[in-house]
Amino acid sequence: TLPYTIRLESSRGDKFTNSNIDTTLTGSLIRGNINLTDTLPIENFKFIWTKLDKDGNMDNLWNISHINSGRSIDITHEDILSKAVFKVEILQNKEVI
Repeated sequence: TLPYTIRLESSRGDKFTNSNIDTTLTGSLIRGNINLTDTLPIENFKFIWTKLDKDGNMDNLWNISHINSGRSIDITHEDILSKAVFKVEILQNKEVI
């Protein structure tokens, strides 16, 4: 069987300087060459976004406020104080992929 891959894309790259941050992050579920998030009904998926701060700690306030953000989230300078890592976990029909 083919493995699943989660693709995380940024509309403006992955490096930002001087608080010039304005991007959209989009998560996709890929299996083989097929983007399942483009071919299956979006209600089959839940996207769980998390943010880690510069020290690798969970930013619980940010994570809670983005619980039902969907497939894409907008990131601005207000989301990043100095450095951050964003992750997405995808559930398909309530099962972790």
